[in-house]
Amino acid sequence: HHFVAPFDGTLKKVLFHSRGPPDPSTDGPGDVIIGLHINKNATATETVTVDCGTQWTTYTFTFSTNTISQGNTLAISVDPESAPTDVYMTCIWEWDTMTL
Repeated sequence: HHFVAPFDGTLKKVLFHSRGPPDPSTDGPGDVIIGLHINKNATATETVTVDCGTQWTTYTFTFSTNTISQGNTLAISVDPESAPTDVYMTCIWEWDTMTL
């Protein structure tokens, strides 16, 4: 799924919270890579990797080098080491509302 950027801006953070793989003997999903994709680009503009070793814990992925222009199509990718279940995410965007 993609959405259109309403303003110029940047992705600041992604909060990621999940239960580990279905196998109860394991804990969290391990290393998780979250990427920002601009204008349907298959290669992420920026990626951040965090070790999400404990399930039911919220992890913060901090982004710093992306630039979004009003009208860009945006998508977030998630690439876990082990497939998690019950995933919850929140993206924190900083928008320049003067570009409306």
